Amino acid sequence: VISELLGHKSIKTTQIYLKSFSLERLSTVNRNCFESVCKPIPKVG
Repeated sequence: VISELLGHKSIKTTQIYLKSFSLERLSTVNRNCFESVCKPIPKVG
């Protein structure tokens, strides 16, 4: 999915790109993405 979003034709390109980020930065982005998808839906009324 990440490769497609970045427009990479090869997973190797994405792997090289992601190696430029620290594990801490990747973890933060991953956590933020997960939390935005798994956020509970508030009840209406």
